Parts: sequence; C-alpha cells; structure tokens
Amino acid sequence: MIQKFTKKKFETMSSTFSLLFLLLAVPLIAQAGFVKTCGRDFCVDGKKWVPVGFNAYWLGLDEAYQHPSWKRIEEMFQVAKKMSATAIRSHTVGHSSGSKPSLRPWDRNLNNDAWKSIDTAIYLANKYNVRLVVPLTDNYWWFNGNYGDYAKARGLSKKDFWTNRALIDDFKDYINKYLNHVNQFSGIAIKDDPAIFLIETGNELGNIRNQDNSVPPKAWIQEISDYIRSIDKNHLILDGVDESLGQSDNFHIPSINVYSRHFYSEDYEALHARAADAAKVGKPLIVGEFSSHCSDNWLRLMEKEENVKGTFFWSMYGHDDNGQWIRHDDGFTLYYKEGSSYNNLLKLANHARRMQGLSEISSLP
Repeated sequence: MIQKFTKKKFETMSSTFSLLFLLLAVPLIAQAGFVKTCGRDFCVDGKKWVPVGFNAYWLGLDEAYQHPSWKRIEEMFQVAKKMSATAIRSHTVGHSSGSKPSLRPWDRNLNNDAWKSIDTAIYLANKYNVRLVVPLTDNYWWFNGNYGDYAKARGLSKKDFWTNRALIDDFKDYINKYLNHVNQFSGIAIKDDPAIFLIETGNELGNIRNQDNSVPPKAWIQEISDYIRSIDKNHLILDGVDESLGQSDNFHIPSINVYSRHFYSEDYEALHARAADAAKVGKPLIVGEFSSHCSDNWLRLMEKEENVKGTFFWSMYGHDDNGQWIRHDDGFTLYYKEGSSYNNLLKLANHARRMQGLSEISSLP
C-alpha cells in the first residue's frame, strides 16, 4: 500500500531518523575500571591515576536555566583532552534544585526533562575517558539551588537541614533516586558507571558567608556518607566541607574516602595543614577549586605537596550552539583558546601534565 506523506509526517520521521543517526554515530562506551584508592594515591585497575582538570559547573543546567545541548557539553570534554585533563568537576551534573527546569524543582518529585543533559555529560565522560566529580547539593543561593530548598519546601530554616529528620530523609530520597537513575544513552545506572570519579556530599558546605549558613555536624556527614555507601559500592565519597574542614571531626568518618579544600588565595599554610590532616588518616586531599589566575609558584606548591593528589581550577566555559562565546564574567572564567585566556590555559595545561609526570608543552593543540 502506498502511503500518502503529509508535511507533518515527514517532519516527524526526519526528527526520528536524526535522533537515531546521532545515537548510532556515538561510539559505544569502552568501559574502564572504577577509580579506587591505593594507599593515598588514586588508581584505576591497579595503576596510578591522577585527577586533574577544571570546573564546568553548568553541564547539567546553566545560568539561563537551560539544559545544555550535546554539542555544548561535548566541547568541554574535547577541551579537557586538549589540556591533558583527566577529570571535570560539575555541580549541576550532581544536582540542581528550587527552579522549574532543575532536577529537583520543589519536593521529592524529580523533573525528568533535566536528566538529558546529565545523562549526556556522563555518557561523554565515558566516551572521552574523562571522569566526573559530582556534588549532591550546594551551599549558596545561586541559580543551581542549594540545600536550603529542601527546608523551604517544608517551611523550615536552612540550618535545620543538618538535624531535622524529615529534611535528612528528603535528601536521602534524592540521593537514592540519583544514584539509581539509569542513563538513557548507555543503560547504566549512575551507581554503576565508572565515569564518575567522586560522589561529593555537597559544594562548600559549612562556608559561613550568609547568616543562614552553618557547619554540617559529624552526625550528618556520617549518616549521609554511610547512606551513599549503602547504595553505591563502586564510587569514592568526597566530603563536601571546605573552609570548615576539621571542625566536625571530619577526619574520623570511615565512609569518607577523600577530602577537599578550595583556594582563591595562595594560602600554603592552610593547604599544607589540611593535606597533613588527611595524610594522618591515610586518605588523599584534592584541591576542588582554585583560581585560574593563580601564579606559577602556587601551581608548583600544589604539585610538591605530598598529599595533594588532584586539582581543579575554576573554571571553563564555551560556545553556544551557533558558535558564539557564552560569557560568564566572574573574574575566573577561561575560554579555549581565546587570546585573553591563552597564557593561563597553557600554564594550567602544563600543571596538569606535571601532576601526571608528563613533559611540558610549548603551545596548546
């Protein structure tokens, strides 16, 4: 029977074939091993592995409350490879909350439309063999939301998040759904996906910059990290406490595997002290954020600090789907290989290479 094709039918079929072509054109994932700790080093399949790269916090949701396209997300993984990076830290791959397009807009009901960009980022991390660090909430009232959104939904104050049973259970409900989510492109649950390097309990938890912020107590850190481990046997867990690291007996929580500090000043005393604290309990420290405009001396100090096992500068942005730069002028954002960013990018690429024991390069590819 000869079927009459209307314009609408033709457009529908064209869209279907375009999606099919895209999926077929993407190489199948070549699975690698999970990142583990070997003493105070990181390793994959028994071989030493060094996490070094940058923050691209917007891969799941950007400031325009848009879910980034495949093209925009893939650009960051291409940049990572060119800069000899092995990992990217991305807040919105791990969470977004409090707005309609976010993954957790209000209550326990998640927004299924938000998964596509998250799934894309995790899929592409496998394709490019660049791992991800994913925080599960945030401390601040930025566009991506924070743990205060859980409290707001129940008419409670932000600081209640650490102790109120309903709020703790709400967060655990989110963690359960997140870790058990199955990627629409690979068919692999997040808890089983080796593209994830670290599950981070949150971004800069305990940084006191607003009156409603407070330091997470040891009981909360213990319960949340234990709960993550009860679901996810594969991934390392990163304590999301930053400036207040150590105030909650953080270094004596067995289910925490890795610690982190962020540096926008070149505070070597604090770096050395926290690295030493982690070393005393046989665990590594990473620098989860540092200024992209730091001195070469700061880079070399991080490289020489024995128990600093990974670093991530702040931050990278790229182009929109039409090839135009998307500006994010926070004073730290770099663009590959834009002229004003070039010298910093080359310096940071050579830092990444030295961290991995590779020879330096004289220009970026």
